[in-house]
Amino acid sequence: MIDNAKKNYLKLIFFNIFISLSFLIISAHVHASCSTVGKTIKTYNYNAATITQDASINYQGEIRCTPSIIFNNMCLQANFNSNTSTNRGNSFPYTVNASFSGGDSTTLNSSIWSQFSADPNSYRRNIYKYSITVTVPANSNSLIAYPIGSYIGTLTLNWYTGTSLFGFLSCSDMTPYEQGTINLTADYIVPPLCQISSTSDINFGNIFDIGTSSKNYDAQGAISTICNSGTPYTIYLGDGNSRIPNSYRQMANNGNYIPYQLYQDSNYSTVWDSLNGISNIGIGTAQTNVVYGRIPNHQKIASIPATYTDNVIVNVNY
Repeated sequence: MIDNAKKNYLKLIFFNIFISLSFLIISAHVHASCSTVGKTIKTYNYNAATITQDASINYQGEIRCTPSIIFNNMCLQANFNSNTSTNRGNSFPYTVNASFSGGDSTTLNSSIWSQFSADPNSYRRNIYKYSITVTVPANSNSLIAYPIGSYIGTLTLNWYTGTSLFGFLSCSDMTPYEQGTINLTADYIVPPLCQISSTSDINFGNIFDIGTSSKNYDAQGAISTICNSGTPYTIYLGDGNSRIPNSYRQMANNGNYIPYQLYQDSNYSTVWDSLNGISNIGIGTAQTNVVYGRIPNHQKIASIPATYTDNVIVNVNY
């Protein structure tokens, strides 16, 4: 009986030593060499069509590790200040979203660790695909008011891989196996941009003359534009629908006409048309130019009572 007990005791010691050695052998291979692949600097160029929309820059890349070790979790910490660099005192707010290997997607908060469950088909090949999206949200006040130039957002992404049994461990509880840093730069570029914010009609009111105007009939309208600070621009006015070549524009009704003209100044000396415009420099807020309209004295006008109109196109070149 004593001999059998000794044999069983020796077998147990041998089994424990074997298990310990196996664990040590496995532990000796848990570390790997990892590298990142993917663009880290990207640019978003605003234009007239996108200036009031969400502006997103997406970074897609991979974290590749060798030798092959399976980690089913990825922990990520993003460090950013939620605002781009300033340009003449202005900056853009931005948000950051992330996903790994086609798995979970979440909005990142600066300095907070987020845990992602990796796609098994990906991490078994030791490749962790990431997708990071930086978004400047649409501005209800229009980004056109922002000065021309570059607005840069920077992110430092700290990551590490680990294994969480049945997903019970959080990032703060897991011991990192491999870790690294990804530095991303998002460059938002605002070009020279202008828009017409409002126009007001020119209404000459009632005309009581028949056949020939007996005086000058004057009226005013206005054009308001918003161009980003420092943008030079020129406003031109079209000829309308019935302009006499090298002469007056005309308001019309059923083949009858009343001549009129549009001017840049209150002296009615400089015609405002498609060749002669008014030039300004944008200041980032609305700028208003008065349009001076006149039905000149001693001109032939329609005799039929009616409402006479014309449509003039406003062009802003910048």
